[in-house]
Amino acid sequence: LMVHLGEADALITGMVGRFQKKLAAVMDVIGLREGGNVLGTLGALNTPDGVYFMCDTHVNADPSAEEIAEITIMAADTVRMFGIDPRIALLSHSSFGSHIDRSASKMKKALELIHLADPALEVEGEMSADMALNPDYRKKVFPNSKLRGPANLLVMPDGLMAAHWLAKKPGGTYSYDVMMSVSTDGGRTWGTPFSPHDDGTPTEHGFVSLFPVGNRVGAAWLDGRNMTAGGGHDGHGEGGMTLRTAMIDRDGQVLEGGLLDDLTCDCCQTGAAVADGRPVVVYRDRTPDEIRDVYSTRLDQGRWEPGRPVADDGWRIAACPVNGPAIDAAGRLVAVAWFADADTPRVQVAFSDDAGSTYSPPIRVSEDRPLGRVDVAFLADGRAAVSWLAGGGQEARIRYRVVSPDGSAGPETTLADTSASRMSGFPQMLRWQDGLLFAWTVVEEGSRIRTALVRPAGDG
Repeated sequence: LMVHLGEADALITGMVGRFQKKLAAVMDVIGLREGGNVLGTLGALNTPDGVYFMCDTHVNADPSAEEIAEITIMAADTVRMFGIDPRIALLSHSSFGSHIDRSASKMKKALELIHLADPALEVEGEMSADMALNPDYRKKVFPNSKLRGPANLLVMPDGLMAAHWLAKKPGGTYSYDVMMSVSTDGGRTWGTPFSPHDDGTPTEHGFVSLFPVGNRVGAAWLDGRNMTAGGGHDGHGEGGMTLRTAMIDRDGQVLEGGLLDDLTCDCCQTGAAVADGRPVVVYRDRTPDEIRDVYSTRLDQGRWEPGRPVADDGWRIAACPVNGPAIDAAGRLVAVAWFADADTPRVQVAFSDDAGSTYSPPIRVSEDRPLGRVDVAFLADGRAAVSWLAGGGQEARIRYRVVSPDGSAGPETTLADTSASRMSGFPQMLRWQDGLLFAWTVVEEGSRIRTALVRPAGDG
């Protein structure tokens, strides 16, 4: 009420009570601005590299093109109140027509409406988030972009998010179901949990990777429905582990799905990324004579391509090494990292410049007793950072190295000491602006999570 009467500049709320109730009170007392048709929210991230604004992350689950245009113009006005010139990117899984579907078309229409309403506004779209924040990469793909420099106002197409976890069930030590939930309001509320598979067998399911497909969520996971309880590697069961996939809509309904590979490694994690609008899934395959090399498959024009080896390592091992691949993508560029021990332990990375259709010969990354547990992330300049564990016994180090697609590489760098036990898990890494954000488990501190933000050297 004080804000409405001009006696206060702003209201801070939300620590106690439900969001919807507070929002309803704001609407009742303050309401929409004159001539307004939609309510939106604007979030801000104050970082060492500047302030980044995001909308609409809390109110509108699936805004129309008209609503997105109105919210964008209101957000731009608000950004100017902070003395900042807005540089706006309309986000999508598609970049400048790379994908044709409802979500991408909505953002294209919103851009047209914004240009009609405010021709002077510095706004561009539709584009992926990495392209919005990386002007050099954006210039290569779309040199006539109206957007100059990195975007500082990111406009979301919707609030669709998905989460997954495992649920233990009777039948055996490794009898688990994959469970999922979907949010359409940016994680504020979540739908009823469900499973993407309906086989009902008391077998192992897990090692899930999620990826966006238009206004849906794709899931790929290892599925043990063809395995029998007991026996096998460490009691995981005998028979063939498979790789399966499903598509999930905004209501949490499981749509089409199917088999991607009928024989895979039992417990090596999968990975997924979207390259030029095409989901690419990587995993460790298994042949009848126990060759366990890393494979890649991708969804192209509505059909999954047969899995193909990223490289022919020829690693023959009679048990699962618990060491799956990692993948990242930036436009048509793809990087896949993995561990192999066909002749000597090594961490490798292979690049693709055609959205995962073909891969370059593998580049050896590690020199110092690698244990695997890899991750990979593209930097803004097109190089890729690869991380892994190195060491022996129960002691290990988290190491990383920056590699270029042409094979040149920077020095190996140690990030932190850690444990080699399985409880330490797999360190995670992603790109944050011009640096790398790491997260890992510290077993000695009661399984606490630590993080670090680093900026790799420019050489290599």
